Amino acid sequence: MPILTLTLWGEQSNAAELRQIAAQLDEQIKQVPDVSETTLIGGQKRQLRVELDPIRLNAFGLTPLEIAQTFQSQNTELASGALSQNNHSFLVRTQSFIRSAEDAQGLVVSVVHNQPVYLRDVATVTDGAEEPASYVFFGQGAGNRR
Repeated sequence: MPILTLTLWGEQSNAAELRQIAAQLDEQIKQVPDVSETTLIGGQKRQLRVELDPIRLNAFGLTPLEIAQTFQSQNTELASGALSQNNHSFLVRTQSFIRSAEDAQGLVVSVVHNQPVYLRDVATVTDGAEEPASYVFFGQGAGNRR
């Protein structure tokens, strides 16, 4: 059983950028015939951070749980399967609605007095990398650690 391991590294790229490149590479590798499994390890995943404003939530009569449930129900991504055509295989994925902070800010979380309440009305949304869960050190020669 052949196994291929790739390590991405670069002085000009941070952990989040390298993971994004690795994710794109991962999608391309999945398209290669007879590839059964791929796994991404390391790097920092992209993360949308939603900071709720309790005063604004209260003004609209909303709770953090209601916001979380709305967010989850409107942001789903499903692996739908694979299609084979003319000896080519294509992965089918139902993409999520929320791809950026702007998408999240435009999410309707409630309707009050026949007017939509958007996430931006009750929260601040930022787009960035998740907090690191682990660190990896790379060394070349004696005493040279990166």
